[in-house]
Amino acid sequence: MWLAWQPAMAMAVVCAALALLATRAPQGLGPLSGPRAPAVAAVARELALVLSLYAFWRIVMRLRSTRLDEGLAHGRTVWDVERALHIANEDALERWVLAHEWLMRAANLFYATVHVPALLAFLVWLFFRHRGSYPPVRNLLAATTGICLVLHWFPVAPPRMYPELGFVDAARQLGQSVYGPVGQGISNQVSALPSLHAAWAIIVAYGVVVAGRSRWRWWIVAHPALTMAVIVVTANHWWLDGIAAAGVIAVVLALQWALARVRAAAGEPRRAGGQTPVDHDGLEPEPVGAPA
Repeated sequence: MWLAWQPAMAMAVVCAALALLATRAPQGLGPLSGPRAPAVAAVARELALVLSLYAFWRIVMRLRSTRLDEGLAHGRTVWDVERALHIANEDALERWVLAHEWLMRAANLFYATVHVPALLAFLVWLFFRHRGSYPPVRNLLAATTGICLVLHWFPVAPPRMYPELGFVDAARQLGQSVYGPVGQGISNQVSALPSLHAAWAIIVAYGVVVAGRSRWRWWIVAHPALTMAVIVVTANHWWLDGIAAAGVIAVVLALQWALARVRAAAGEPRRAGGQTPVDHDGLEPEPVGAPA
């Protein structure tokens, strides 16, 4: 069950107030005073930001209109483009998985339950274990999600809405569907392209690979690969939905790189000699070369 935007925003306000109190605590304000006050302020501040972004996401999801006919037309165009590129095999993959009911049930369960918990667990890990890498990855996540939401105003229906092409709404058939009637619920069902499932999984893998130091970190690449396979075989997305998500991430990363170059050229202070910057929030800074 998704948290509504109203309680999310209320929680964000409470966290912001807590961060303000904790920031003033070292000067002796209230019960939060003490050496841990900067750490409390940092965590509360980040929670306030994340909850505010989540509330904004929910509001945007509610405001979008569902244009089913237009979405179906655009989805058919995606199918035609994939056929021209010789990658339109989603229907064959779904039929193969449907022949193994346990596998389709597992895929439907993965689709419905893994993407958000995996993202939240990753953000918590990154915040507490690799603070230096957290801000750019969080900004990458926010910008990518925002761009995807804007692109979702251009409706594209998912494969499961095309029985005439051989697709089956397997989750509904097996009693596992997370969707209600089109136009209701948290998700606009004709917002298939780009895929947020794929985008978030790619960002999780990118963040682990960039921030981590363990040689085992490369196994995280299996997460976006499995996510992409699941969203396709369950007929919830086209291949191009995941490709478009990767393209959005590439654009945001390029913009971040360009902005960093501009700031460097402007003479902003940078970390020298690979040393860890001084951390004033009371949380342990990440040692250089520390394992994930």
